[in-house]
Amino acid sequence: DVESGDYISQRSPTQSVTTNPVASFNSTGERILIGNSKGIVCVVDVKSLKVISTFKIPSGAVKSFAFSNDRKHFLVNSTDKAVRLYQCSDNTMIHELCDVVNKIPWKICGFSGDGQHIFAGSSHKAEHKIFIWSK
Repeated sequence: DVESGDYISQRSPTQSVTTNPVASFNSTGERILIGNSKGIVCVVDVKSLKVISTFKIPSGAVKSFAFSNDRKHFLVNSTDKAVRLYQCSDNTMIHELCDVVNKIPWKICGFSGDGQHIFAGSSHKAEHKIFIWSK
């Protein structure tokens, strides 16, 4: 609890210490998405610390999350060199985005301010690339 300074530690049944967890609050701060190196994503309610839902991405480990400002979508950046767009309401995957020519891994991904575009940036050897897709 932030106000009292109490530390609450609770491990999800799908997480283990050796799976390199990645976590991010959603845009409202009501949920936390936790992903791991096995590609499992848990949605956790902040107030109750209960797991609301769990799903697995098609392949690869979870590297990072990004949320749209409209609170309807989120992105999962994974080690299989793909960025996936999901719906927040039911965790349904809508699109899988990647560099089909060079298969470059993404360092970062996110949404434009209005949520209509998705960007991803890579840093590969001596070149840096930014890709932008329409949602």
